[in-house]
Amino acid sequence: MGVQGNLWLCQLEPLEQVVIPALKEGSGNKLIQQSLAASALWKTQQKTMVEEISQHFDEVFKHNEVYTRRHQAYEAYCSLFEFLVVTHCLKPLPVYYFGKYALKHRFEDKSKHLSPYFQSSFAYEMLVKLDQPTFWTHNSGGYHEGIRNWIDPLEVAIFLEESDQLIFQSDYKAYHEDELQALKQFLQSAVQAQCGVLNGGDLRFLEGV
Repeated sequence: MGVQGNLWLCQLEPLEQVVIPALKEGSGNKLIQQSLAASALWKTQQKTMVEEISQHFDEVFKHNEVYTRRHQAYEAYCSLFEFLVVTHCLKPLPVYYFGKYALKHRFEDKSKHLSPYFQSSFAYEMLVKLDQPTFWTHNSGGYHEGIRNWIDPLEVAIFLEESDQLIFQSDYKAYHEDELQALKQFLQSAVQAQCGVLNGGDLRFLEGV
């Protein structure tokens, strides 16, 4: 069936001012202590996971380094980060559902075939950025479950302004216009809420959102 992808409204302030500082501080942080007690997904690897990775947090943050795949606590740490982001940063609605295919494979630039000197629009580059798997994806046998990437409110606003540069990837048939309109409406909601946008695949811990 494949991993099902969604775009969510993401509040960057709690991510940058609460979640990330807590992860940098490590197991002595109260939020981390409470979160570690919340799920069996990471209980068996608490000390190794928090202490070892927190020491190198700035080095690995948002980077898909080979060493992270070898780290024995990697899966558990990604689960912890996903839990923190979902419970503290995501808004429940609206959600833009796009399924198992990458965003960059659903849309393309309107002017792509018009010039040999074509350059991607900002809107398309944001789709590419959102699609990129980062340090935080897990179970990555090519499926990229979990948190893939996010863009900030300024990027979202420019993305919306330039969204007319995109067309749906399917011979540009008229019945796909609703798909692009749905994306625009979602981005408009993000701009109005002054939120970033996060791409997640089969996110867990959504019950409390």
